[in-house]
This record gives sequence, structure tokens and C-alpha cells, in this order.
Amino acid sequence: MSDLNSTARRRTGAVVESNNQVVAPREARYLSCYTAAIACALGLIKGPRKDWRVAVGEKVGLQVRFENDLIVFRHHRTSLRSLFPETPRRQGTDSFAEARQYFADLVQAGGCVIVVGDAGRLPWSVRRGRESAPHWFVIDGVRAGEWHVVDWFSSVDEHGEQSPWSGWVAADAEIAMAPQLDRVQVLRERYAWSDPDGDPDLDGVSRHVHQFFGLRLPASTHGPSPQSAYTGSVATDRGAHAWQSGAEAVAALAARFDELCTAGDFTEADDIWVAARHRSLKSSALDLVPGVTGQRRTAADSAARAWADLPKIIRYAELSARRGRVRVGPLREAFGRVVEAEYAEEALLMKRSQPVNNLLINGGTRDSDS
Repeated sequence: MSDLNSTARRRTGAVVESNNQVVAPREARYLSCYTAAIACALGLIKGPRKDWRVAVGEKVGLQVRFENDLIVFRHHRTSLRSLFPETPRRQGTDSFAEARQYFADLVQAGGCVIVVGDAGRLPWSVRRGRESAPHWFVIDGVRAGEWHVVDWFSSVDEHGEQSPWSGWVAADAEIAMAPQLDRVQVLRERYAWSDPDGDPDLDGVSRHVHQFFGLRLPASTHGPSPQSAYTGSVATDRGAHAWQSGAEAVAALAARFDELCTAGDFTEADDIWVAARHRSLKSSALDLVPGVTGQRRTAADSAARAWADLPKIIRYAELSARRGRVRVGPLREAFGRVVEAEYAEEALLMKRSQPVNNLLINGGTRDSDS
């Protein structure tokens, strides 16, 4: 077989390997484990597509919905599935032999696979052997008994520093095993693509040991065929459980977190962290969009800075709650700054007769520069 290590490097473009370490694109630090895999796969699937930073960044737009004691998050205005030439669908099997053959057939046909893995089982994860958690990564190369993995995700938490990683690993069943999900993780998986009504395949596929999304080149006529395309794009009004978006969503979150009193009330702290990261991606994407005014950039940067402070303050409040004292004052002030920045940016965009970014406020596509 040809040197697939070199082939994988050429195909990813932005990825540079050295001793099994990968230098991901700078903007990858603004991604969650879900969007890191999606963005990486988008970069691998060639075709008449935008730069992934604009393609993903322009769709950023927080939406939340309250369901009893939980908060449901969508981090993009429209489904990220629409970015691919063929709609990715969640598939699954209990047979490792079937999964391994599927991966091989798809990659050899020029595609790649997003695998729904378990961070607690992945050899490159700082959570290995410590904590089970869903984690998506990309397989873009195969050779005898091995897979080539690309994982752009990075973070720092109580387990240590997780750096982006790429390299060859043994094609082992454990690496491709999906974890058991708790209630909050189910919601994150359900809305990982920001589908308005959630992943239509999750309930039927989540029982399987191995779960994955197959992605093919637009011109590919070989390899496994995807399931029928998902066409949903507009969020459904659920009455009492309707989606709230933009500054309204942040204000609703602020009111919810203002009522916290125990460490167990901080269940969605990670979702706030993801929202802050995506807000930075949205801001950085403006650098790639022609015709954006200085005023628009200033407003976007201000919102991103306000968001960036929020996860740290939430963690501080959570630690305080664990010690029996909840400090809501700093958290209330931080949320207030985010709400103010979001409202200011929305007001600026609404004043423009032809907003430069409808592009970045509602996930729409701009046909011409203003």
C-alpha cells in the first residue's frame, strides 16, 4: 500500500504531524469535540465549498430551550449537515467486523469517517481510563490493522491538557466503541449537528456498540451509500419549549444561572464553555469576509471577549458551590456583560439596510458584499 501517512497529511492540508502530534488550524481552538470533527471532515471532503472557518463560523448562533430541569443547546442557526455534498447520517452496528470494513471501503473510495468514540477509551485522550464521555474524531486513512486518526480538539480541564492529535492507531474495537450516555450527554449528541428537531437517527442507532457518520467525496461513485438526506432547517416552535435565540437566549440563561444554589445545578457549564468558543470562531470568521466594517468587527470582538470571561467565572461559582457558598454576584455581572454585548451587536446589524452579516447573525449566505 502507498504511504498513507503522507497521503493523510496532504489531504488534511492544515495538519502537520510530528511524533504523532498534530498542529491543527489556529481557529480549531474555538471548536467543541463535535465541531472539531465536523470541521476537520469538511476540510477533507473536497468540493466547491467555502473555507471551513467561514462555513462553520457563519452558522454560529446560540439557541436554547428549557425542558424541565435541563437546558437544550443548539450552537448554530441551521444544521451543519448542509455543509457537506452528501448529507451525513448516523449509522451503527454491533459488529466490529462490519464497522471496520465500512471504514476501509469508505476511506479507500476517498471519503472519511466521523467516529462516535468514548474519550475514556482513546489512547490519545487525557481522559483515558479516568472518565467516560462521548468524543468524535475522524478516520481518514487505513492500512493493514491500523487506522489513521485526526482529532483537532483541544482543552484544559481537571484531567490535564488535551492537545490536537493525529497518527496511526491499531484498528481496535475499543477505539470505535460509543459510550453510554447520561441525560445531558444525550441532548448534546442529539443536537451536535444543530438539527432543529435533533438527530433523527439517534434513538434508533444509539443502542449500537459502534456508531459513525460516513462522508464521501462529491464525485465519488464508490463505497457505501449514505442514507436518505435530512432536509430539516427551521426550528419547530414547541410552545412552552420554544427555542430562544441570540441575546434573548443569553438573557434566559442568565436568569436560569442566577437561581443556582448547589454544585449540582451547574450541569450545563460545559455547554456555556462551548458557546463561548463558538462565539470566538464567529468573530474570527469576519477576518475572512470582505467588506466588513470596523464598527462591525469591534462589536463582534466585544461580544467574543465578554463570552470568553463567562466559562471561568461559572467554574469559579461551581467550585464555590461545592464548598457550600455560591457566589452569584460575579456570575450575574459576567452574564450582564454578555447580554449587553449581544444586544449591541444585534442592534448594529438591524440598523443596516443590507447587513454585511446576516451571514454571521442568522446563518444565512451572502450573495454579494455590501
